[in-house]
Amino acid sequence: ARTPQPASDARDGGDVHDELDAADRADRRRLLWGILLMLALGLAAMAATYYWPDL
Repeated sequence: ARTPQPASDARDGGDVHDELDAADRADRRRLLWGILLMLALGLAAMAATYYWPDL
């Protein structure tokens, strides 16, 4: 368990935490785009099987 830091600490020397937050945000964005891509591919596959059953 992490010990809670004072508010002044987080405000003054938050470089590492900012980097971690940026990395988390990038990971979340990559995950979101991956999910959207998978959804789009799934919809395209379902549309293909619906419109072209003899594919």
